[in-house]
Amino acid sequence: MSGGNPVATLLADMVHNTSHGNRWHRLTTATEDLEKEDLSYKPVPAIGCDRREEEFPASILTPSRILLDTALAAAKCGDALCERTDDESEGEWDDADLDSAVHDPRELVAAVDTACRRLHARAQRLTDAELAEPGAGAWHSAAKAFVLVEGGILQMAWHFGQVAMLTNWRRAQGRTEIAKPAVGRAGRRGNVVSAREHDSSDFRAESPRELCLRLLAAAYDESAWHSICPMIEGSTAEETAWVPFPGESPRAIVDLCRHVAHCKVMYADHGFAEGTLRWSDCDRILGWSESRCDAEYLLAILGHAQEFLTEHVAAATDQELYRVNPMHHKVPLTGWQVVASMAQHDAWHGGQMAIMRTAYGALLEG
Repeated sequence: MSGGNPVATLLADMVHNTSHGNRWHRLTTATEDLEKEDLSYKPVPAIGCDRREEEFPASILTPSRILLDTALAAAKCGDALCERTDDESEGEWDDADLDSAVHDPRELVAAVDTACRRLHARAQRLTDAELAEPGAGAWHSAAKAFVLVEGGILQMAWHFGQVAMLTNWRRAQGRTEIAKPAVGRAGRRGNVVSAREHDSSDFRAESPRELCLRLLAAAYDESAWHSICPMIEGSTAEETAWVPFPGESPRAIVDLCRHVAHCKVMYADHGFAEGTLRWSDCDRILGWSESRCDAEYLLAILGHAQEFLTEHVAAATDQELYRVNPMHHKVPLTGWQVVASMAQHDAWHGGQMAIMRTAYGALLEG
């Protein structure tokens, strides 16, 4: 743990974990199978020109556009934090040709990689005191800590999850057609802005533990753009149970909700408690029922899991956040890596749910 600027150092480490450090939900795992044919893929060609685009902003883009926006967003976040550093990624970004990159998977992924490394390099220069200062440019009204949480962690994970799913869907659509929704209806997504007080200019964390709790809350329901709960609010049972491609992953929104909730329980127990729980224990702890998949029920299950996780994190000391834990999946993680993984996990699958609901609505409307 850094002695001088523990919060800023931890936040920079979390930014790096999102793009490069996380074993399962990072840039390379999202794009490892990316092909040129994937870049312009849309599961439903009409998506992007119907009324639902306003309800689900940024959920109807192609992998090429998503990755381009990711690179540009990471660059803008970096610009909002501080001036140039002497890191070599600065020069690489200046030389990046984005117009050419959008037509080549390797060049496009390299551009995102460079932008993320550039953002990390600038994040590493910040002090704890500077985290409360306002950013610059497009982020001039937001605290720098908020810039890194929203733009450097949640937005990145959100986009990576979408690209990963769209790539899998294109492979599946080469074997079978996307499933048409049964008779039903599409719901309207809930308000993207949390009912809680949300002020990006006053995003503060006085300790590493407080930062961890703020990050978990943002990923769960306090981000105006990249929280998982608003992706479920207002959905119908038909939407959450719809399986776009039978036999493919992810199967349905209800399955993703169960998966996300299970992970919160398992990671909390193995990262901050005795580490005795098994996957088979999660349904009992959460009160899971196979007979329900309505939004109210799914949000309640996620709420139980979020409470289970945050209670464990809140009870930990700052020192315990840096303790290495033998996890259930046999990959040791520190406490803060457990927190970062769960926040990224919410955003990764939340972005996928946005696409799934948009596709469902477009197909239902014909």
